[in-house]
Amino acid sequence: MIQLYFKQVCLQLIQQPVISAISVIGKALVIFLIMLVVMIL
Repeated sequence: MIQLYFKQVCLQLIQQPVISAISVIGKALVIFLIMLVVMIL
């Protein structure tokens, strides 16, 4: 199941690099902000 997920991610990165990059950056930013809020509170 994990291998299938990684195959899909790789194919999506090849087919739509800009949208995939924005998606990855957005997810990283969300995780960073959640961690920041948890550390402050």
